Amino acid sequence: MPIKLIPLIIIVSLAELPASWASEVYRYVDSQGNVIFTDQPPAGAERVIINPAPPIRMKVPTLTEQRRSAEGQSRPATPTRYSQLEVITPAHNTTVGGGKAGVLIIELASTPNLAINEGDTVTILINGKPEITNSTGMRHALTGLEPDVYEVQALIKRGNQTLIQSEVNRFLFLHE
Repeated sequence: MPIKLIPLIIIVSLAELPASWASEVYRYVDSQGNVIFTDQPPAGAERVIINPAPPIRMKVPTLTEQRRSAEGQSRPATPTRYSQLEVITPAHNTTVGGGKAGVLIIELASTPNLAINEGDTVTILINGKPEITNSTGMRHALTGLEPDVYEVQALIKRGNQTLIQSEVNRFLFLHE
């Protein structure tokens, strides 16, 4: 790691710690002109005062809150009707490698786009069993898969009603 990146990494790391955890930080310039930040200062190093970073408060809306928010918006006169739902990745009858962790990326496409404002969600079935439910995304990652032949199918649902389902997509999954 280049020495010039070390000060930035130290400052960012310390800025995220509570003030009670932070040790003293010192700054000095070495014989080659590099600015060094350390907690073990040589003679002549100056102490650096690092103020704690202000907390960032974020609230991630739940799916229920998103739906309530969407209900406040105007709804189309007629509900969305889907003409297509397709599993793009993995392609049908292909061999897929997923690394040692057994990760599989599943990518979907629908026509028209998923109508989240109407409460539509995606369900992904692996070998007929729901693995991902109530998702509003069109790209998903599954982990922990063992080498085997799998079938993947996607559904778009509104509540408990299935609006459209994809064709069954078969693929061979291999660890790399």
